[in-house]
Amino acid sequence: MKILVTGGSGLVGNALQRVCPDAVYVSSKDYDLTKEAEVKAMFEKYRPEQVIHLAAKVGGITDNINHPAEYIYQNALINSYVIHYLYKELITGLV
Repeated sequence: MKILVTGGSGLVGNALQRVCPDAVYVSSKDYDLTKEAEVKAMFEKYRPEQVIHLAAKVGGITDNINHPAEYIYQNALINSYVIHYLYKELITGLV
């Protein structure tokens, strides 16, 4: 089974690599998940059967306090694109 893990270089992603070493792990260095074309390309390349979605824009407490709308917006984009292309891949088979 092809498993794709977004946020693969984060705290949870790093820990998961020890438990599930055969999955494909991607990070922000590989794809900018706030850009639809990059999310589409990722799904076209890996054609996952399952996705463990861990990716998010994260920062320190001060940055979150000073830029709350930016964090909400960026994470909404990431989540929307990943869910959209996961749906297209798994339900319709069309990416």
